Amino acid sequence: MITPEKDTLRKRARSMRHNMTPQELKLWLFCLKRLPFHFRRQDVKSPFIADFTCRKAKLVIEIDGTQHYSDCGKSYDEWRSGKLNEKGYAVLRFTNEDIEKRFAIVCDMVLKITEARVREIEGKK
Repeated sequence: MITPEKDTLRKRARSMRHNMTPQELKLWLFCLKRLPFHFRRQDVKSPFIADFTCRKAKLVIEIDGTQHYSDCGKSYDEWRSGKLNEKGYAVLRFTNEDIEKRFAIVCDMVLKITEARVREIEGKK
């Protein structure tokens, strides 16, 4: 059953998929779409919307802009990551600068961590 809250999140996520930041778009088009794993954009993980998720690897990827650098933003991100961890998701965070200046390193890191998470999860089955 879809609650009104979840329906609102789904509509917001759909809008966010159509209005991605330049850094999100770059990571999506030139890295995540090309990996041998299925990633979702602006994926609802109630009560949050994750920038990207790989459900098979139980991995969330967040691209942090300047709003995440304040004390309040950092505290919220820590709390949010903790809640996602409780659901079994690992959270990888990159800054906009990481995407702009260290893109190849970011992509390599995403691939290696995704592979490791999938192996770990499949090993537990």
